[in-house]
Amino acid sequence: MLNTQDIAIEALTCYSITYQSIAHIGQNANTIYKVTDKESNCYSLRIHLSKNDSMESIWSEEKVIHSEMLWLESLTNDTDLVLPSPIKNNIGEYVTKIADINCTLVKWVDGEQKQFVPTVNDAECVGELIGKLHKQSSFWKIPSSFTRPSFDNSRISQSLEKLKQLVNGGELDKNDVEILQLAGECAILMMNNIERTPGNWGIIHADLIPSNFVFHEQEARAIDFGACGFGYYFCSSTTRNNEFLAWAA
Repeated sequence: MLNTQDIAIEALTCYSITYQSIAHIGQNANTIYKVTDKESNCYSLRIHLSKNDSMESIWSEEKVIHSEMLWLESLTNDTDLVLPSPIKNNIGEYVTKIADINCTLVKWVDGEQKQFVPTVNDAECVGELIGKLHKQSSFWKIPSSFTRPSFDNSRISQSLEKLKQLVNGGELDKNDVEILQLAGECAILMMNNIERTPGNWGIIHADLIPSNFVFHEQEARAIDFGACGFGYYFCSSTTRNNEFLAWAA
């Protein structure tokens, strides 16, 4: 069986770049390699293979990954944001399959990563970034083949059910989960009373916590769109921080 570096090297042969170096960056939801070509251009090669079994299988499905690339392509064309723009392989596809594992290549985004947003000016930069993402999403004509999860009340219910299973298995404290259960029920009630409109519901990043944006001069830049999906613009998902609160830590 190929290891992830072997997969990465083989995947790179499917693109019209000649790499100079390849460095392992990390592994969580995906395995990430930073690739530098002979012209010193940098890319992020993602191997859609989680380091554990807790990640839902939907995130590694080809059609779901392809849809993420479509939104990144549209954001690149429609906005002035600096993004991990997707790169097509030699046969014009965004998803490259190696040993039955999906791989994608995107442009590397330069910037400084911070544990939290330290200044009001930085918070304003993050707010401007979020606003541009949501504005583009509200006007984007979503392709019929577009497939991404929805962060709605049904997903909250699914998450609460998983928490109950963890309690039954002795992995979580019952009292702690009861608090989350009440919070989840409140969120479901709130969502049931909100009418979905182009102004409040669309494609969201869904994981805009400080580790998923970087700062470059007076600009905030989003990275890691791997959790993007349909949701309300004022929130992300039940298991992730709200986008409008992500920078308020």
